[in-house]
Amino acid sequence: MKKQQVFLSVMVAIVMMAMSSANALAFKKESIDIDVDGKSRNMIVFTPDKMKKKMPLFIITHGMNQNPEYQYENDKIYEMIDTAKFVVAYLRSDGNTWDVRGDKDLNFVEKTMEEMYNRYKINKRRIYWSGFSMGSMLIYRGLERFADKVACFAPTSGFLFHYEPWADLTKKVNIIHHQSTHDSVFPLDRFDLYDYVGKVAKKNGEGTTQTYTKTEGYQSREGDYVGTKEVWTNADGHVIELFTYPQGDHFPSWHNRKEIWNFVKQFSLPK
Repeated sequence: MKKQQVFLSVMVAIVMMAMSSANALAFKKESIDIDVDGKSRNMIVFTPDKMKKKMPLFIITHGMNQNPEYQYENDKIYEMIDTAKFVVAYLRSDGNTWDVRGDKDLNFVEKTMEEMYNRYKINKRRIYWSGFSMGSMLIYRGLERFADKVACFAPTSGFLFHYEPWADLTKKVNIIHHQSTHDSVFPLDRFDLYDYVGKVAKKNGEGTTQTYTKTEGYQSREGDYVGTKEVWTNADGHVIELFTYPQGDHFPSWHNRKEIWNFVKQFSLPK
């Protein structure tokens, strides 16, 4: 009996090692430099092991004083690509911050889209953009410019409080925003995220019928975060969602990844 147990234990260990090796080889990781307005810019790109044309592209912008390595080690979105089948590009800021007042980094985002299409023939109708902290501030800075290039935006733990995107927004957008109510960098008793997202949603609903729902005790797809989910749905199909929860603080988190991906993947730009 003991020999049989030892044999089974060894076989289980071998299988687990094989699975681990397979997972480790399930994607390709590349450091890619591109020219943006005469300056070399860098990104870390993960592609599925088995590539095909017309895959979605997920662009991700990290937080202030951080980098792509810290972002992907914590959001772990790249781990989903081999089964979900998309390309993910983690952009690197020029220095410690993103240009949230000018066009330098918005140009970088646009050049990234072009580069990913030239290299991998990604699906231009299914480009998504997520960000953390200052990387999310950059998203709100670029809402109007990229409304017809990005099918869905997924900011997390940050918003551009000194800028009113609803004032410039002339096109419809899809957004899923995640935020901890215990965020120490963007405390919600100081920065009114609810009003901010609500005004973006109100602008987004102009010219169409819009419904609003609020769910208390909503549990995320990972099963760890429980909070309040607010959804503004347009009759024309555009959706804005805000999910706030008491768990966590101010750091990129893998707890959001399935919730984000399952939301963004349903959207594509019109032909």
